[in-house]
Amino acid sequence: MKTIFDTNRFMNLLKYEIFTESKGFARGAIGLTVGLAFYFMANLYFHKEMLMSNLDYFDVMYENFSGGAICVGFALMMVAGCSIFKNMITKQQRINFLSLPASNLEKYLARFIWVNIGYLVIFIISLCLSDILLAIFSAVLGLGVHGSVAAVFFEHFFDSAPLRINGSLLNPNYFYVMLFTVFLFMQSSWTFFGALFRKNAWLWTLCLQVLFGTSWAMIVSGDSCIAAAWLEFYKAVGKDPFFWIHIIFAIAVSVLMYWGSYKLFCRMQVVNNKWINI
Repeated sequence: MKTIFDTNRFMNLLKYEIFTESKGFARGAIGLTVGLAFYFMANLYFHKEMLMSNLDYFDVMYENFSGGAICVGFALMMVAGCSIFKNMITKQQRINFLSLPASNLEKYLARFIWVNIGYLVIFIISLCLSDILLAIFSAVLGLGVHGSVAAVFFEHFFDSAPLRINGSLLNPNYFYVMLFTVFLFMQSSWTFFGALFRKNAWLWTLCLQVLFGTSWAMIVSGDSCIAAAWLEFYKAVGKDPFFWIHIIFAIAVSVLMYWGSYKLFCRMQVVNNKWINI
């Protein structure tokens, strides 16, 4: 390739991704819609008597539904990162994708955008459709329609009221920055391991993250020298600098993992190691 990135070539590659992945996109949206709708409607049905006696319980139930949807969306975006190169599982798939007339950067970005934006769109569509099905089911049961799970879900991301955690008020801006950073760190690690492992990437990634998370929690919460140094560092710099240092470090590591996943992709061949792409 004479140029690393060409806009027209990249857009054609995105169109190719949409064309080849559209059936899987539709199946994923239908499956997730059915799953969410079943979860919502089953809970509504089993709490029908309570809802009939106290309509205020709808607010509590919709908050719970929204919390469940947030967990599902978070998990789905982790799987999205791990699925970045699921289009290169078989030898023929690798031949087809690697032989496309585009640079490695264009191919990587096309896959990255498709799996992340595509999975996000799948989730939003499924949430809205399952919400509509829930409203219809609620009306059929004679409970009426008293809210929207999707509306409650999106309100969480635009609420500027202070948050109360363990009795202490927390600046919502700090909370959302922390939440975004955790998401970025987790998603970048799933993307990196999704590029590293050829088979059962999601399972290997999950096991490694559980192992690392458990080990790290034991280290910093115990009586180790690392935990003591961590506490001394916190006392020395103060709460706010301590918070932002962690945020910057986590973002830097996330960028490094995204870059590592790209370099792994650049090394991929039609015939690779059986288990890892090195």
